[in-house]
Amino acid sequence: MWGATVKEGVQNPVYSYEWVVNDHYSGIDFSHSECRDGCDSHGSYHVLLSDGPVEKLTYTVIGGNAGYVNTVEFERETHARPDAGVHAAAGADRECEDPTACPPPRQS
Repeated sequence: MWGATVKEGVQNPVYSYEWVVNDHYSGIDFSHSECRDGCDSHGSYHVLLSDGPVEKLTYTVIGGNAGYVNTVEFERETHARPDAGVHAAAGADRECEDPTACPPPRQS
């Protein structure tokens, strides 16, 4: 709640965390981190978009009514993503009608 004050006798929240998901097989790549001390917090996240660039967002939340301030950047260099609908099967590539039904590539 914006402008909220901490009640007397209640400890201010203090925490930090970070998580990352990076699956080379599927091309999923995103993360989030945040630090909080009382009513102030800051953090960032990044996500590899489906068309290749990386979106990076950093933010700061200042207690009271100062609000939420963020900066969004896009990394212009595109990153290769595997095509979710194409898999190797029996040594040949094929297009899947339902990508979730395709078996994973064989391990050598």
